[in-house]
Amino acid sequence: MAITKDGKSHYGEMHTGKKGTATYEVPANTERLYLCVLAAPDKYNRNAWDDDETNDEQWP
Repeated sequence: MAITKDGKSHYGEMHTGKKGTATYEVPANTERLYLCVLAAPDKYNRNAWDDDETNDEQWP
């Protein structure tokens, strides 16, 4: 994602997969440039909202 000097945001294409190559052409007059990476699980476990922390998944 790039933000140009006029305040406009410019986004690239989204890519998925464990391997691959992503390219992005930086617009002219870019003032700020960001690389956004999101890791997401392949499987999501649903848990009912019941205000009982004893049956929630616990993470270190």
